[in-house]
Amino acid sequence: MNNKINRKMSLLLILIMVLTQIAFAEPVPVSVKINDTYLKTDAEHLLIDGRVYVVARFVAEALGAQVTWDETNAVAHFVKEDMHLVFGQGGGKSLRIDTEIPIEGHTFISEGRLYVPVRVFAEFFLSEVTWISESRTVQITKEDVVIPEELTGEAPIDEKELEWLARMVSVEARDGSVIKKIAVANVILNRVKSDQFPDTVYDVIMQKGQFPPAHWTSFPGIEPDEVSIEAATRALYGENNVETCLYFNLKPFSWKPQSDFYKEIEGDYFYY
Repeated sequence: MNNKINRKMSLLLILIMVLTQIAFAEPVPVSVKINDTYLKTDAEHLLIDGRVYVVARFVAEALGAQVTWDETNAVAHFVKEDMHLVFGQGGGKSLRIDTEIPIEGHTFISEGRLYVPVRVFAEFFLSEVTWISESRTVQITKEDVVIPEELTGEAPIDEKELEWLARMVSVEARDGSVIKKIAVANVILNRVKSDQFPDTVYDVIMQKGQFPPAHWTSFPGIEPDEVSIEAATRALYGENNVETCLYFNLKPFSWKPQSDFYKEIEGDYFYY
């Protein structure tokens, strides 16, 4: 009996730990693209627990809605033609055709910005939403939308830079986990930031005597695997697990002092 009770208590503790981790999952910045245009905002759109929350005003205005803020009731009104959406902290409703319809999906206000699940806007603005995990981009597709110039932004990461970085990671980190691949990606990005190396991802990769696979005739045609693309993307967005390391190798360096050694990750040794 005691064993059964202990087992149930253990399972309960594990469940509590899992739920706690979910509740406090770290928000991840994402980009929003409407048709061929990246949106410019003054705050980051966020991926939280597998759901994308967008800075509501910018997306709504880009889709042609008029946006007003009701200070008294602490809610935002989004109006376009016969559609009227109302959002505040915790949720929202549609007032379309004089009928109140609750809107599913949690909303929240952070630093004066209202965040709304992107699929709520997709439904009410009759647009298509696609999640592109490789580049952490929400693609919103809707015909006959003209994005105001003041809302037109730039791609958060250079697609060519991502492609070359992911290609090098896929070769150097081989079958390693995403953690190892992020580490390799950051060594390359750390070199870009360092005065000791070239200033671009491509030039760092192609520097003579540094990454031999970069000089294979087949290298430009190598298609990076999904894990390498994810790792390169996460590194370009600022995720770093090797601090300022500039080197890695399959075995300890004989020419590097022990004080420069940072850590070993899945058989590769990383050094400052």
